[in-house]
Amino acid sequence: SARKLVVVRAARTESKGPTPSLGFRAPNFEVCFFWEPLTGKTWKLVDFESHSALLSCVLFVQDNVYFPSNHCPFVKHLKKGLANLSGIYIKKGVGVVAISSNSIATHPQDGPNFMAEDAKLFNYPFPYLYDQ
Repeated sequence: SARKLVVVRAARTESKGPTPSLGFRAPNFEVCFFWEPLTGKTWKLVDFESHSALLSCVLFVQDNVYFPSNHCPFVKHLKKGLANLSGIYIKKGVGVVAISSNSIATHPQDGPNFMAEDAKLFNYPFPYLYDQ
């Protein structure tokens, strides 16, 4: 069978805290409320314990970083591909999550109701969470 080449690019940023090493455990985010508008579930880091790794959906396009949102014109055309690519990783046992941290005061179209519609429309195989 033909193999697909996946190129992953990431930005390097300076960190003021300790540099995590391979196998570093992410801090528990139970104190934060990441709510999935589609299902009404509140997620915590422990919910992903059974996965070998956790991939947070952040898009890198032409040296710019885009977080999942409903309004962003740069993200809109990548949603179907994001759903397909994340499906590949999920089949390999990797947990995938997308978190919208946009303010609904400045971007009402990024609110929970619209997120749930987006998750259904693009059939996201991952939780699309709202950062309250």
